[in-house]
Amino acid sequence: MPDPAVAETRGRIDSLEARVEALEAALRDSMAAARAATSSTPQRKLLWITSTPGQAPDFSPEQDHALFHNLAGVRSQAITIRTPAGDPAARLHAEWFKAIFERAGWTVRGPEEIPPDAAVSGLSLAVPEIPVAKEAAATYLALKAAGFEPIPILASTPRFTSGLGASTLALTLPPVKAA
Repeated sequence: MPDPAVAETRGRIDSLEARVEALEAALRDSMAAARAATSSTPQRKLLWITSTPGQAPDFSPEQDHALFHNLAGVRSQAITIRTPAGDPAARLHAEWFKAIFERAGWTVRGPEEIPPDAAVSGLSLAVPEIPVAKEAAATYLALKAAGFEPIPILASTPRFTSGLGASTLALTLPPVKAA
């Protein structure tokens, strides 16, 4: 006749082993579901606007929508918008950009006017982080996809970088002739 204590211990061990196997199976299922959910989450795609290289952007509602969509996919950061002093067209476009960046959740400084002799020709969107974060590259692509031709410029002149640190990356948009 089997010992009742041994039978009870064997029963407890079998029960514990079954529970461990059930927990391991549940954990495997949970991990597989998490991997499937992560891999099936679509990457945010850029909206692209057809543009002709060298042609001035039209600052259209379509460009507004595309730029907002593209910037909203970039981790929020801060940006400074600068224009040459005395250029009302650049100031108007700077305000247009400011509204879009702010709607996308960015902290925007400016638009600031700087003396024309210190300004890089056109509108500058300065990113005050050196080394440049990957978000600056994403910002470049967001602008490019929305039909703009940003020109990356590493600036270290005291007038341009005033208040931003020793160096800054400027995504400069060529000047747009007033209509």
